[in-house]
Amino acid sequence: MDAEPARTSPMRYGIGMFGTSLPINLVKGSMLYVYVELLGLDAVVYAAVYAVYGVLDALDNPLFGYLSDRTRSRWGRRRPYLVTGALVLAVTTVALFSVPGPVADSAVGLAVWFAVFAITTEMADSLINASYGALLPELFTHERRRATANAVRQGAQLIALVIALALTPVLARNVLGTEGSTVGYGRLAVIFAVVAAAVILWTAFGVREDPALDAEPKPLFFRSVRQILSTSHFWTVGIVNACYGSAMALVLGGLQLYVHHTLNGSALDASILQLVVIVVAIGMLSVWAAVVRRKGAAWTWRLALPVAAVGFVPMYFATDLLTGILAGLAVAVGYSGVLATNDLVIARVLDADAARHGTHRSGLFLASFGVLGRLNGLVTAGALASLALWFGYRSGADPGPDPGQAFRVYLSLYPFALLVIGTTVSRFIRLPAAPEETGLPEPGPEETGSPYGPEPVRR
Repeated sequence: MDAEPARTSPMRYGIGMFGTSLPINLVKGSMLYVYVELLGLDAVVYAAVYAVYGVLDALDNPLFGYLSDRTRSRWGRRRPYLVTGALVLAVTTVALFSVPGPVADSAVGLAVWFAVFAITTEMADSLINASYGALLPELFTHERRRATANAVRQGAQLIALVIALALTPVLARNVLGTEGSTVGYGRLAVIFAVVAAAVILWTAFGVREDPALDAEPKPLFFRSVRQILSTSHFWTVGIVNACYGSAMALVLGGLQLYVHHTLNGSALDASILQLVVIVVAIGMLSVWAAVVRRKGAAWTWRLALPVAAVGFVPMYFATDLLTGILAGLAVAVGYSGVLATNDLVIARVLDADAARHGTHRSGLFLASFGVLGRLNGLVTAGALASLALWFGYRSGADPGPDPGQAFRVYLSLYPFALLVIGTTVSRFIRLPAAPEETGLPEPGPEETGSPYGPEPVRR
C-alpha cells in the first residue's frame, strides 16, 4: 500500500481503549472478590466455571475475527461490531454485578448467574476487541505513527485502570456502598457501563477505514486458519503474549484479596497500592516509547519481558502497605514496557501476513492469538484451585489456615513463573521487519503527529 488510508486521528482511535478497558477491568479486578469473598461462592466452583469461561472465550475469538474480516457494509468492516459490542457489554456488566437477593441466597442460582453473565460479558469484550485491535495495523501503516496511536491507547487503558482498579475498592466499599456489601459494585457497574458505551461509540463513529481494503478477497475461514496455524510467529509470539496475559489476569483478579489477606490492608490501602502502580506505569510509558524510537519495538519488547518478570519477586516479600507499594513500583516498570511494545510486535506479524497472502485478515489473526491469550482463564482457574488444594482457601467465609501465604504465592510466584517462560521463548523469535524497513514510504511530520518530523526506527 503506497499511502495511508483516509486518516483517523491517533487520539480518537486511542481514546477508544478507555471505553473498552473500563468495564472489563472492573470485571477482572473485582469479580473474584465479589463472588468468592463477598457472596461466598466456593472457590472450586468459581474455578470450574472460569475454566469453561476460558475455553468458550477462546473459541469465540476466531469466529468474531473472521466475521469482522469478511464484513462489507456502508459502515465499514469493524464499526458494526464496535457498536453492537458496546451495547451488549454495558448490559452484561451491569447484570454481572447486580445479583438479585434470591439468586445470591442459592448456591446453585449464584453459580448459574455467575456463569451466564461472566461468559456473555467476556464474549462482548471479545466482539469489541477483535475489531478494535484489527484497526491498529490497518489505520496506521508505519511503525512511528502506529506507536503514537498505541501510546495513546495504552495511556487511555492505564487511566481506565486507575478508575476501574485503583479507585474501585474505595468507591464501591466506602462511597457508593459499604464494607462487606456488593451494592457499591453494582452501582459502579452501571456508571462504568454507560461511560464505556459512550466512549466506544464516539471512537467507532470517528474511525475512517480504508475503502481499498474492501476490494481485497474475503478470507476463507479454514484456509486462513491453516495458514495462520502454520505461521511460526503465531505460536512463538502467541505463547509469549499468553504468558504475559495470564500473569496480568492473576494480578488483576487477585490484588484486592492480596491486600486484604497478605498485607492486612483496607479498601483504601488497595486503592492506594493500585493507584501508585498505575500512575508510575503511565509515567514510564514515555520512557519506554523513547526506547522504542531509538532501538525499535522488537529490541525493547525483549528487554521489557524480563524486567516485568523480575518485578514480581518483591511482591512475595511485602508485609504491609509501604513494602507493597515499593514492590509495586518494580511491577509498574516492567508492566509499562510490555504495554508499550506488545501490540507493536503483534502488528508486525499482521503486516507480514497481509503482505504474504494479499489480504488483510487482522481480525481473524488477532482472534487466533486471542485463542492462546484467552486461555488464561484456564491458568487462572488452575491457580485458584491450587489455593484450595494447598492452602485450604475456598471463600471469604472459609479462608483456610493461611490465606495470606496463599495470595502471596498467587500474586507473586505464579506471575513470575509465567513471565520467565515468556521471556525464554522471546529469545528464540526473529520478528518481521518494521513497515519502514520493507520499503514503504515514511509518513511526513503531519502524519506522525510529531512536530520534529520522522525518525528512523531500528529493530
